Amino acid sequence: MTDEVANLVIEQLKLLRGDVQGLKSEQRATNERLDETNQRLDGVIRTTNERFERVEERLDRVVEGQIRMATALTAEIRHLGDRIDNVFIGPLGSTVRDHEERIQRLEKRVDEG
Repeated sequence: MTDEVANLVIEQLKLLRGDVQGLKSEQRATNERLDETNQRLDGVIRTTNERFERVEERLDRVVEGQIRMATALTAEIRHLGDRIDNVFIGPLGSTVRDHEERIQRLEKRVDEG
């Protein structure tokens, strides 16, 4: 290899070394930006998880309240049904039915009259 060729090769290698150093520098900057982005994402994920947990707790309270309300309503409806049965089927049943029939007859006479 002649000195001239060797000098050209050395110059090319120096240029390549500079390019490689530039790429390494760009890579370090990119890695730093990625680290910053990851930190921000970690914060967003943490905040989102905290909010989700609060929403979940609220939802649990709402569901528990609705279950209590449904249970109370079911008991009240059952109790009301028992009272209705007592009125129409129990000792007053025949009296209530008699009154209903009389009211219907009176209404019919009023409508006809």
